[in-house]
Amino acid sequence: MVKKAAANARKSAEAMFGGSGAGADIPEVPAAVGQKLLDVLTAGKVFASKSEGRRLIQQNGLALNDAKVTDVDYILTDADFKDGEAIIKKGKKKYFKLTK
Repeated sequence: MVKKAAANARKSAEAMFGGSGAGADIPEVPAAVGQKLLDVLTAGKVFASKSEGRRLIQQNGLALNDAKVTDVDYILTDADFKDGEAIIKKGKKKYFKLTK
């Protein structure tokens, strides 16, 4: 039982950190082009409130496709989505997948 859990954790970690970014356990958040990133992440329960999101962005704690987000009013564009999805990194260890 423990070995199976460890194997699943290892597989997820390799998928997420191995460069593929295709981890099956990444929570998905619906998004659309033209929406404010802060609004999308608050509606998707990534942030408890907009003020928490603003604070995290101002402290360089949020990345979109491995690029730090520094603008609180960032608008999502087509270029942000590769194959209809984008990866959000909140802090050091929490990942979310934005889907069109």
